[in-house]
Amino acid sequence: MSIKKEYLKAKGTCKVKFSLSPDVAASAEKAYLVGDFNNWDPKQTPMIKRRNGIHSATVELPLGNEGVFN
Repeated sequence: MSIKKEYLKAKGTCKVKFSLSPDVAASAEKAYLVGDFNNWDPKQTPMIKRRNGIHSATVELPLGNEGVFN
C-alpha cells in the first residue's frame, strides 16, 4: 500500500491518499478503505480502480488526526 499526505494548513486538514498496486490487488474488482475516520464502515469509502489496475481513495482528515500510516 502506498500512502501520500498533503497538508492543507489553511484549512486545518490533511489529504491522505491510499493506493493499492495492481500486484497487491490483482484479482480484486473492488476495494474499500476503513478506519476511525469512517467509523470502520467497510462500504463508506470505496477505492476507485483505475485503468492501470491501481485502486485508490483519498480522505481529508483534521490536522492531528491524519494518523501515522506506514
